[in-house]
Amino acid sequence: MARSRLAKIGTIHSRTSGLLRSGAMKEEDKPLWFDIYEAFQPKDEPRFDRPISTGNIREIFYEEDVIRAKFHKDHPSLPFVHLNDTSRLSQTQKFIATYQELSKEGGVQKSELYKAAVSQVIGQAVRSRIDKPQPSEETTSVADTEKGKTTNLNVNINNILKEQ
Repeated sequence: MARSRLAKIGTIHSRTSGLLRSGAMKEEDKPLWFDIYEAFQPKDEPRFDRPISTGNIREIFYEEDVIRAKFHKDHPSLPFVHLNDTSRLSQTQKFIATYQELSKEGGVQKSELYKAAVSQVIGQAVRSRIDKPQPSEETTSVADTEKGKTTNLNVNINNILKEQ
């Protein structure tokens, strides 16, 4: 009648089926998973005292994982990746795409291929930073809250740094 509540004894299925048989749990209160478990029972019963399987877990690597790891090891200070922004590729994605394009041409060793892809991607990144217009002069409006006046100030960032 009274059983142990220790979770190590029996499985959740055996305890639930015992409650249903004894009438302690009504058929309408039966868990959703119970019928599914009965229909598709596992090959090995999930018990606490079951020995651990000794099967080896296979490592799953894609072809580009080794190259990606080397790229991140050699360049630890890559720009942040915005996961919500799917319109632009990250530096790593650009590198992998460039590496794969160069490898399709063939006839080049992997080390030379890696160096060529890195120089091409880093060169593109530097050129994109140079091409961006740098803000040198900025107009700021300051509101005087007491008098309700707005004043425009012309601020040259380069001159501010030179004065100090």
